Amino acid sequence: MENQVLGYKSPLYGRRTAQFLIRPFDYKTSAQFVPSWTAADKAVIHGITGGVPKYLELIDPEKNLRQNIIDLFLKESGYLFEEPGNLLKQELREAASYNAVIEAIAAGATKVSEIAGKAKIDTSTTAHCLEVLISLGIVAKEMAITEESNKRKTYYSIQDTMFRFWYRFIPGQIDAILSKEGEMLYDEVIEKELPMYMGKIFEDICKQYLMGASRKGTLPLKILKIGRWWGNNPKKKREEEIDLVGLNLSRKQAIFGECKYRNERLGKEVLDSLLEKAQLLKGFEERFYILFSKSGFTPHVEAAEHVLLVSLEDMY
Repeated sequence: MENQVLGYKSPLYGRRTAQFLIRPFDYKTSAQFVPSWTAADKAVIHGITGGVPKYLELIDPEKNLRQNIIDLFLKESGYLFEEPGNLLKQELREAASYNAVIEAIAAGATKVSEIAGKAKIDTSTTAHCLEVLISLGIVAKEMAITEESNKRKTYYSIQDTMFRFWYRFIPGQIDAILSKEGEMLYDEVIEKELPMYMGKIFEDICKQYLMGASRKGTLPLKILKIGRWWGNNPKKKREEEIDLVGLNLSRKQAIFGECKYRNERLGKEVLDSLLEKAQLLKGFEERFYILFSKSGFTPHVEAAEHVLLVSLEDMY
């Protein structure tokens, strides 16, 4: 649509009165497809469908999370078993190079040179593939917030979480799926690795929550810019990372957040670490802090008066 109907060479170019990009549902809208499920299972459903309505329609709310993942991904007849490959072939002429780039990112490569090395293609081809995948919404390019001009702090990740889930769990397990071992694959591999997989998904959900709270006026600041920050800690001589940073630069305000998708309650060490890392970002007259946790908080953190606390239950 963008290239052939709205593009510069199209007869309709310049004649449209408006255009609207249809985006996936947010995490709360995704949850409406499985209203009786637990908050944790609702989060996982968003994490494996990316909020795409067609994929959410495939979820059977009468079955549990385990059976839905098996039916959709871990059976040869599953609707999503071959979905990424089919989409790439539909959108791209040379799907193999793009597939190699996505596999490299799924394997942990985050920079162009790393991705090119793992994909075994040259950097110029890799850079082109990344641009196309970004335009398709499959890959995201991220810069450390407050340092967008620093190209060394550019980070590539798989944005489409259906792709992210598929490339994390399916390629190395094709033989097991074809041998009808989907249930064993879920029980022995996927169930154990889901909490780790959901870590980045949870950060995305927390980002959506934070922007929603800003719009509603329930935060002590209006967030105009949001992202992740990473950089050097000169005292400890190591790189630090803050999961969420929301900024209102005109008012010199910032909110710093950590997101922990763990089965234990978030404790003092996470709070203390956040307070320390936030001091590495200078120039803010007002600073606020927020902690997100899948499993709640310890009494020490609950007693802290200077920090907002949000559990996964609260988010739903």
